[in-house]
Order: sequence, then C-alpha cells, then structure tokens
Amino acid sequence: MKSDKVAKNFFEKGNEQLALGKYSEALANYNNCLRFVVNKTIESAAFAARAEIFFKTGHYKQCIENNQSVEDLNNLIDKIEYLKNIEEKCKNANESVDERDEFFKLSLPKNEKIPFIANCLEVRENEMYGRFIATTQDLTPGSIVIIEEPFYKILSSTERNLRCAVCLKQNALNLISCTKCSTAMFCSKKCADSTIHKYECGTMEENFEKALLRRMFYQAIDICGSLQELEKLMNHHDPKKTIMNFDLNDADELKNFKNRMLATMTLAEREPWSSEAYAKYETVTRELKAETEHEKDFLRNYLVHCLKSMTVNFFHFFWSSEEKAPGKGFAICSLAAYFAHSCDPNCDKVDFDNKFVFVARKPIKKGEQLTICYDRYNFLTHTLAERKEYFNRVYTFDCGCVACTHNYQKLCNLPKIDKEFVEPKVNHESFSAMKTQYTNNCEYIRDHIEQYPCYEICTLMNQNNHLLHSMGNFLALA
Repeated sequence: MKSDKVAKNFFEKGNEQLALGKYSEALANYNNCLRFVVNKTIESAAFAARAEIFFKTGHYKQCIENNQSVEDLNNLIDKIEYLKNIEEKCKNANESVDERDEFFKLSLPKNEKIPFIANCLEVRENEMYGRFIATTQDLTPGSIVIIEEPFYKILSSTERNLRCAVCLKQNALNLISCTKCSTAMFCSKKCADSTIHKYECGTMEENFEKALLRRMFYQAIDICGSLQELEKLMNHHDPKKTIMNFDLNDADELKNFKNRMLATMTLAEREPWSSEAYAKYETVTRELKAETEHEKDFLRNYLVHCLKSMTVNFFHFFWSSEEKAPGKGFAICSLAAYFAHSCDPNCDKVDFDNKFVFVARKPIKKGEQLTICYDRYNFLTHTLAERKEYFNRVYTFDCGCVACTHNYQKLCNLPKIDKEFVEPKVNHESFSAMKTQYTNNCEYIRDHIEQYPCYEICTLMNQNNHLLHSMGNFLALA
C-alpha cells in the first residue's frame, strides 16, 4: 500500500546515510521512499538525491536518467538549474571501462547452441548419479564454465528495494517503482510493463516455494499466451531429453523461451517433503481459477509437476559467501540442476547479479564429473556425522564423495605443508587487488594440488569463494 508517511520516513533515513557518505545505504532508503510515495514533491526529491549519488559515484548515465525524472515531475523548481549543471557535467564525462567488465565471462569457447556454457561440457547419465555434468577437457582453477540466468526465479520480500522484481537485476540500485503497488521495483521499463508483474501486482507472498510456484505458472502463460497454448507446448515434453538437446541460440527469442521451458520440464522430480507443500500447490490452484474441468485437471497436473521439480532442483540466491547468509532469492536452472553434490566440490557457485556463475575450484581432469556443495555443507565446515545426518534428513541420500569415504578432517585439523604460508589479506574495496589475489591463489592451488587436502590449499579455496562473491557484488553495483 502506498503511504507518504512511510515514504517520508525512508527519505529522511536516506538523507542521514547520504550525509555520512554511505551511498549504497542511502540509495536503498531512497528506493524504499519511491516504492511508497504518492506526493510528487517527495518523489522529485528522492530522484534528485539519487541523481546526486550517481554523479558522485561516477554513474553518469543513471544520474541523467534521475535528473530527467525530476524534470518530468516539475516540482523542484529551485533545484532545476543545479541539476542541469550536473547533467551537463555527466554528458562531458567518460564512463570508465576497464578489465572489470571482462572478468565474469566464459574461460573457454561457448557452446554453439547453449551460449551460456563452455563447449567442453556434456550432460551424461549413470545409475549412481542419474544425469550429471562432465567436462571433455582439463580445467584449471578459476576456469568459468557456466554463466546461467535461472529460467524461473523469485525475489525475497527483504530485497524489494534492492533488485528488480521480475529479472532480479540490481541495476546499480537505479530502480523504477511500480505505480500501483509498493511491493515491487524494476530495472527497466520492459520489466515494469511485463505481464508477469501484472498478475503479481500487490501480492505480499512471504513463502519462497509458493511464490515460485505461482511465478512458474504466470511466466509460462506469458510465454505461451494462454492455458490452451501451454497445454499444447507441454504435449511436446519429452522427459528423455536434457537442455543439451535444445537450441537456445535462435534469433527468435520466443522460441528460445519455449525451449527453455521444455528443457526445464525434463528435470528430475521428487515428492515434496511434506503434505504442507501440497497445501501450497492447492492454494495456488484455487487462486488461478481455471474455467473448465479439463483446464482444472491440466492445471493441477502441471502445478504438481512444477512442485515435484522444484523440490529437488531449486537454488538459492545468497549474494554472499557467508556460511549462514539467508537465501534472498529462489530459482530453478535448466542446466545447473544437473550438478551433483560433493562435500569436496570441484566447482564454486557464485551469485553474480541475476545469474549463477560456476567456476572450477581446483584442477578438474578430462572426463571428470563437475560437482558443487549443496547448502554449503562441506568437509571444511562440518564433520562427517553432521553431514551424514543433514543429507539423510533433507535430501534422503548418503554422500559417497571422497571426503566422506576417507573422512577428511575439518579445515582447522588439516595438515600444513608450507611453513611460510600466511593467509593473504585483501582490500575488498579494490577490484584490482581482489582480482590479483584471486589469480595468485589459483596459481598456488594449481601448483600444490598433489598435496591436497591440506590447510593451505583449502584456505585459499575458501578465500577465492569470498573473493568471487565480493567481485560479483562490486560489479553489480558498478
């Protein structure tokens, strides 16, 4: 619900943060102000404050856009001249372009049909793991092999002033508020005008699973145009196929979307953990109000399929490397869902803006399976007994990775191989410093991998995970 009282409170908090030079915090509060505001004068003031911050931080394009919003509202006559001077300076300034823009990109040539993965990756299948991802060539530490934007994704209510409600991009916090509700902001007019938000406008859903289930349906209807067309598309669903059987690089964007839908429908399924999950699905079914009995039956079957797929294939967006960081987004991927778990993973998952980036954590040999750590449970932080209990309870499987088979010790108990080793200290406010240290760490891991597992290599692997997330968050705000 819109409220000038709430908006003014956030505006004043933004002013306090701006005075302290805390620009990100100030922008977050001004965004909250814009979510709730009705009064045009307060709205203009919030845009003007954002313009000032973007000018100070070198975001000249965003500064000009916010200046234009102030001019369009025409409520801050006394500031127009000042803002015009800033805008002129922005036009004369050069936006910086450096090596940061090239960091998160594939390290190897891309797949011709699936442009967000390296061409050395395959989806294979066996009795032990089912379908899994493997590499057809050796990979070195730091190799980026997948940069996947999840096909279905939903944002936590705690992030509504920080990211686009539709695509989850941060857009340097230069977000557009919904004109009708206070529950969403957008990175662009395209997202603001999306059919998806028209369905969701004003909803205050706090439950990730239910929100994602609803989003999966709305997004499918947005792509197909109607429930009838969605049913026709699902008739082409072949569970034997994987994403590798589809061409996602077609010039026809709608065709790519439909292929992504079909690829996602081929993912593994599992019964939900409890009857409560089915209660969520039944609530969504009632909300969607199919007209005929045939439509109701199709809708039930479609949502049950989505629910079973979501149960086993979901990922969280954390936008942090901290072990206990809460999930801030919920997503399903067409390819990354095939990553198997290992308590000694050879890949890191990095949340970069609205994408998942998968990076080789250590050397990976040709033919090896690619693995990640589910829910941040690995041998460095949890004992074998703790891991065994957790994965049996949550995922109903016993992990058979090398760390479990050989009972690798936690980080603090691992042997040390280098008497001169000191964990590097990094300036996390300097992208260049982080990148240099990351490169050095990868070289050390590569050169000493024969002595793994040891304290030094595992410490640097952990630091690399922190560095990747820090660099990703740095670039998302750049």
